[in-house]
Amino acid sequence: MQQIISTQIPLSSNGIFNNHKHYPPLHIIIPAYNESRSIISVIRRIESSLMLYPYQFRITVIDDGSSDSTYEILQNSNLNISLKKNHQNLGKGKTMRRGILQSKKEEIVVMIDGDGEHIPEDISRLIDPILTGKADCVIGSRFLPRNSSITLSGSYLKNQKKHSYFRKAGNNLISFLIYTFFRRWITDSQCGFRAFAPDIAKLYKPTYSGFEIETEMTLFYILNNFKIVEIPIDTGLNTRESHMNILKDSMKILFVILSLRFKKFDNVYQKIRTKILK
Repeated sequence: MQQIISTQIPLSSNGIFNNHKHYPPLHIIIPAYNESRSIISVIRRIESSLMLYPYQFRITVIDDGSSDSTYEILQNSNLNISLKKNHQNLGKGKTMRRGILQSKKEEIVVMIDGDGEHIPEDISRLIDPILTGKADCVIGSRFLPRNSSITLSGSYLKNQKKHSYFRKAGNNLISFLIYTFFRRWITDSQCGFRAFAPDIAKLYKPTYSGFEIETEMTLFYILNNFKIVEIPIDTGLNTRESHMNILKDSMKILFVILSLRFKKFDNVYQKIRTKILK
């Protein structure tokens, strides 16, 4: 794959933006599918936490054809957001791409899920490696330890999510395969809480529409030699069970890794996906 040259951020001599007037604005993108119980709280927490910092920011919510009242609740709220709706469920990949395409060249793009698992107060920590010039892409890791007795082994297993141990085992397998084939150890390739330096997010064009997007996105930035940094994040108890099917979606992720590593395998994967992994 041809290398893409990373966009340079205008930094001061010590690698930090000179003052808040030089901070890039933030574009917060929230994909939402049946998040009526959590989405308002997530948005309000984003607003209240970012108000503490000298950032300009805007929030875009894309409802991915929810079958509950997510869209109506947001439509009738007085929140200062840009609200979009997919008229049918298109999947996370296409939904995120729709939000990314509405980002401006100068904006740092932040992706955060709408189910309440990610902590909005961590956004300032997430974008810090970008502001200091250390990263083009920042991934929040639920498996890296924080300097806290509560989260010494990462926060994921402490959020009471169903089948957490199986999910962690699957994530470890994905990390191992990525390291084996691409020589980069990523502890949490599946986390949807991410940030991108200005004009970086648009370079990635998703091939897949489901939960494979996080892995495909991670591998895109690895293959094109972008600076990737993971930071430890806490996780909350989301208000619903994951939409992810552990077995089926894990197989999809596995085939994405193989198809990107072995290009000839891609046609085989597409046939399997069409016939078996719908």
